[in-house]
Amino acid sequence: MNKVKPYYFFLFFILLFIAFCVIVPDSGYDKYFWISWSKGIAERGLGSIYSNPEVNNFPLVLYLLKVFTLFFSANSIDVFSINYLKCFVIIFDFATLAVVVSLFKKNNINLLLCLVFVFNPAFWYNTVIWGQVDSVHTFSVFVSLLFAINKKPLPALIFMLLAVNTKFQAVVFLPVLLMIVFNTERTEKPQSYTESILSVIILAGIQLIIFLPFIVSSNFSQTIHSLINSSVDFYPNVSRNAYNLWYLFFADPLNTSDQITFLLPLKLWGILLFVLFYALILFIFLKSKKGLSEIFLVFTLISLGFFYFNTQMHERYVHPVVLFAGLYAIFSKRYYIFIIASFAYLLNLEAVMQMLSYFDDEVFGFIIHYKTWFIFNPVFISLLFLSAIVIGIIDLRRNESTVNRP
Repeated sequence: MNKVKPYYFFLFFILLFIAFCVIVPDSGYDKYFWISWSKGIAERGLGSIYSNPEVNNFPLVLYLLKVFTLFFSANSIDVFSINYLKCFVIIFDFATLAVVVSLFKKNNINLLLCLVFVFNPAFWYNTVIWGQVDSVHTFSVFVSLLFAINKKPLPALIFMLLAVNTKFQAVVFLPVLLMIVFNTERTEKPQSYTESILSVIILAGIQLIIFLPFIVSSNFSQTIHSLINSSVDFYPNVSRNAYNLWYLFFADPLNTSDQITFLLPLKLWGILLFVLFYALILFIFLKSKKGLSEIFLVFTLISLGFFYFNTQMHERYVHPVVLFAGLYAIFSKRYYIFIIASFAYLLNLEAVMQMLSYFDDEVFGFIIHYKTWFIFNPVFISLLFLSAIVIGIIDLRRNESTVNRP
């Protein structure tokens, strides 16, 4: 029985948020892009931002920058004030935790287990240290999934649409989401044709509203062109600091083109491997029971597979794995994949960001040189991610075997 009331957690989250906004850490490299784009939005408006060829984010990220400019003028946006952008982003981290608390309450799970996220540095690093926005689309995917599980197709698809308009890579979750939301075996009342048509109209209307500032500014064609170019081949390298499969085969994936051909270009090999992996996961999932733990495990594996096999991956593209692996761990009481994936993600982020370099000199009379530690070796981190994938497949296969046992 839960002895801790949910509103204690909500109050705790509010106090943490206030504390964070009082003392905001410095951001990472990308803050210079945030500065440039925010200034452009403040000076010329949101609708014209895609005229800047450097802009490679989807509309709702730029909407977030627009909200930021309501509090900071173009003249006041600099290397210091841009750090406060994180105060707007971290709202989605706390919103995710609030939804987790509600989920635990609904399923009679000890609310204190929420602390596995609160005290997990891998959950916060991307927002707090790096200053990135991946928690925004992670929140939307999470809410979309919960609506799908509860057989509410329209809200599920609305939040998925919002997720894709934030980060296009969220689309990799869509096939499984559709399988869940339109699973006729668990649907008491399937949608009628009229309801389906109405849903399509509503989704199209929301998308139109999102594009409206760019249409009004007569910059829509440039917007579409930028969105297409930012989705693929913006950085045509084997890896953009994602310590994944390619670090097992190349010494410097960051500076290796993914157009190098071994029967097929490396980019196509990555896509092919991911598609085969995705098909394997779906095949096992279709034959297994589809409880909450199995669903969270599938979303964990999709996040890992997308990051691990594809080329052009950034280190932060595996961000949703911390949430979904943690939920799988709590609902299944199997924590291996959560611990390993969180550790690998944290090491990958730190190896790139090198926040600990502030302590790389003498500490208590010892010379640290932490960057030489083997735990930050890309191959070691890649193998950690691979072990998490293997464990996840074994767990999913075990669930399949349990269901089909005579």
